[in-house]
Amino acid sequence: MAPAVCEDCVRSGLELAERICLERKMRLTPLRRQVLTCLLEEQGPVKAYDLIEKLSHTRKRLTPATIYRTLDFLVECGLVHKIASINSYLPCTCEHHDNSLLLFVCSRCKKAQEMDDPELYGALQKRFQELGMNLEKGSIEMQGICHACARENG
Repeated sequence: MAPAVCEDCVRSGLELAERICLERKMRLTPLRRQVLTCLLEEQGPVKAYDLIEKLSHTRKRLTPATIYRTLDFLVECGLVHKIASINSYLPCTCEHHDNSLLLFVCSRCKKAQEMDDPELYGALQKRFQELGMNLEKGSIEMQGICHACARENG
């Protein structure tokens, strides 16, 4: 059984998105809002084609290209993270938006958690500078086993 949708989490996620888009003079179109709402309601990683399926009930002629453009916008705004290792998207719950980020992904159930760590970001920035580069932004994906899966498999 899927966990209940946290209406406060969805509402605060949408309010944050509206604020960020307003600050950056970008539009949170109805489709972008719908996609972000779906991601916030799922409370975990979601694949693009699952979003298409979910939204196809209310939006006809929704193509993969449209969804991917929408997701790219949300990623660019720092509202959503792309998890390349499982080809999914996760709504952002931290207010880091321009820093490095750790994404922890359970290799069994595919549950994902994000962690913002300014101290780690600072260490990475220092190391990049030693290499003659500047770290602008990025994420590090780490695979492991979540506590729930570890308990199931003793």
